[in-house]
Amino acid sequence: MAKNKKPLKTNSKAGQTVQTSKIKKPPVNTPFHPWIEIILRPQSIFLFLAVVFGLLFTFTLPPFQVPDEAAHMFRAYQLSKFDFKVETQNNVYGNYLPPSPDNAVGGTYLPVSFDSVQMKFAPLRFHPERKTSKKEISEASAIKLEPEKEKFTEMTAGNYSHVSYLPQLPAIYIGRLLNLNVLTIFYLGRIFALAFYIFCVWYSIRIAPFGKNIFLVLGLIPMSLSLAGSYSGDCVAISFAFLAVTLSLNLSSQTKINLRDTRLILLMTIVSLYGVLKPIYFPFVLLILLIPRGSFTVKREYYLMLVITIVSALLFTLGWRQITIINTIPNPSIVAKELIQTPSYQFHLILNNPSILFDILSETLKAKSTFYYNSLIGILGYLDTRLPKWIYNFYYLLMISVAILDYKKSYIFSIYQRAFLLVLAVGMFLLTIFTMFIMDGIESKDTLVAQGVQGRYFIPILIVFLPVLYGLLPFKKFLASVNTFITVAVFILCFVVLYQAQHTLHLRYFVEGNNYLQYIQ
Repeated sequence: MAKNKKPLKTNSKAGQTVQTSKIKKPPVNTPFHPWIEIILRPQSIFLFLAVVFGLLFTFTLPPFQVPDEAAHMFRAYQLSKFDFKVETQNNVYGNYLPPSPDNAVGGTYLPVSFDSVQMKFAPLRFHPERKTSKKEISEASAIKLEPEKEKFTEMTAGNYSHVSYLPQLPAIYIGRLLNLNVLTIFYLGRIFALAFYIFCVWYSIRIAPFGKNIFLVLGLIPMSLSLAGSYSGDCVAISFAFLAVTLSLNLSSQTKINLRDTRLILLMTIVSLYGVLKPIYFPFVLLILLIPRGSFTVKREYYLMLVITIVSALLFTLGWRQITIINTIPNPSIVAKELIQTPSYQFHLILNNPSILFDILSETLKAKSTFYYNSLIGILGYLDTRLPKWIYNFYYLLMISVAILDYKKSYIFSIYQRAFLLVLAVGMFLLTIFTMFIMDGIESKDTLVAQGVQGRYFIPILIVFLPVLYGLLPFKKFLASVNTFITVAVFILCFVVLYQAQHTLHLRYFVEGNNYLQYIQ
């Protein structure tokens, strides 16, 4: 006689009866122990490498040795007091030039100690032969804040908003509250920024519906990691790019979305703030178009999402621009120089002859492509610390290889998504070149080369572009089976690259002699 089966449990919910029974799931066949699988997840590997080498970069890079870091810290300190004003003076030191009636400088009144500390390390910029020491940094760290003693100080980051310094502002506020010394506040801000970057990228890798190894490699680009532990506005810009891309891809694979979805609210907030963060990245707002209309439970909520996001982005961008104009205090005693190449002149040059855009792109890439190529991966320090030559080609090869080899059979990456990301990435690349040609027209002289563009500006664009290459190789079934082994290989290779970058920084700033120059050959 057969044994009686256990009765099925009956759960009643929302007027429905569902029969359930305890069914054991079959064991998952994996090449590693479950705990090893957790350790070898891309987000776990990123967390380990980013914490170790991020902290090493943070303390190996001497104070104010990230591009415009002094100006960014000064601006963050000013914003921590909710002071927005920027005024113009002459006969003061600024832009590496001595005081002169012709040297108009934009700035604000800040503690004297800020300028005293940054001037101790200013001679290091653009001079790889000059070194510092732990003793010199320790002596500078004894300089007190003394906020009541102020002087007019140059601040080239005068149009940056609170959004650019989200992680550093709490550190500065704590430092002011505890009356910490200048460098203590400085390094506290760097650590907070690094923690913010690590959390954003870790979370992005975790929620990415595919291509986790792609975002792992992107998150460990030496340039990204060195900017992460600094006061540069690129820390937040790059962090937001990771979140915006992975959130939009994640939501594009979901069903039954509504406007109360936490991830959707986060995505809408991030892309709306890009116009305030860096206007050249305003097109990030278009990432919401990756989410299918059919994914929403109520169709009208899809259109409401579009309207809310785009209108918010425009209001934030125009609103901050107006705040900046109101708080810019001109100095009537300073006679402005008559310049031929002004932003207005450059804009009308393009407007009257649109075909010149092709010449601008061609001339710019001809003159700057090598610099863009290298500085995206890492010309560290104050854009004066090159890495060993092999790292540049190797890291590009690594990123491309990981992108085309990575594959997840449970996710279908549609042609529309691939084409959309490709068009968005190319569009933002061109927008960056042309915008900087217009805005930095004064620097362009009589050439058609866009000045002021650096490779780091393209990192957020690369985060949009690289997923386009995802899964382009055949042998999909084989690739899915070796995904974990690819992650292990990425860990080893990124460790080697980041170790080399850290060693290069040490030689550049702390070892006397020509060791650094010999090492990078």
